[in-house]
Amino acid sequence: VSNVWINGHGLFSPDVPLTPIKDSGVGYFGGRQGQNEYNSLNVADSSVPVELPNSFKTVDSIKNAISSGKNASAAWSKYSNLDKVKQFLVLADYLETNKKKLIKKVPEKWLASFKANLDVVLTESHEPGNATVGGYGVTTLKSPKGTIVIEMRNPIDSHNIKLLLASLYEGNATIVLNETSETQDFYSELSKKLPAGILTVLSYSIEAVRTASKHKELNVYFSQQNIVFGALPLSESKRFALVRNDLDWEQAFNYVRTFKNVWVNIGQSSQYK
Repeated sequence: VSNVWINGHGLFSPDVPLTPIKDSGVGYFGGRQGQNEYNSLNVADSSVPVELPNSFKTVDSIKNAISSGKNASAAWSKYSNLDKVKQFLVLADYLETNKKKLIKKVPEKWLASFKANLDVVLTESHEPGNATVGGYGVTTLKSPKGTIVIEMRNPIDSHNIKLLLASLYEGNATIVLNETSETQDFYSELSKKLPAGILTVLSYSIEAVRTASKHKELNVYFSQQNIVFGALPLSESKRFALVRNDLDWEQAFNYVRTFKNVWVNIGQSSQYK
């Protein structure tokens, strides 16, 4: 310390207060008030962790989900049909054994419809096959689209359950942007029954839509309402699809698959007399 001031303060020369008595405020250490001031934090030197709004958390979450979706989809699509059936049977068992708890949040009729579609998806996958066209053998190969976002908007009856189940069964990493509060826990519980990264459930927000629309690793974005996309890059993109919620199963699977036809010249057999 280079300078010490008694009954004064300053840097290079002392400043003396006009009154020698100080019974309150900064610098007063008498009584309970002074003790409290002495023990309190210096606001200028202290920091408090900032809690981010949920919308910003969703933005970070959707970035991470899309970025990791490619690897999750690649791993999930390698599951055999039998292994996928086993995973879906786990979902079906969860819905059946927890029905009483689930219908406290979601309508019983809606839950029954979801369960019925879950039972049907296993028999309606419409596996492509082989055909002969003009002397060629044609084999159709299928693969998942990759990372898919599906909007689940209000009301709950508009949720595209067939599209969701077809996307999951086909091997896509599926991100649900859920707007319906009563189904948030429902979808989140289902995601826990599937391999990591296959089903991600996030709250719907314009920030989440904007983030998804600009993400280069997103393969498809499915929406039921073309409201905000006019101002987004995704509106002019082939990745955006406006879909109805009354799809049949073949339509639902075609939306979430890519197809490749392999043509093989059969040739002509020689004929001998």
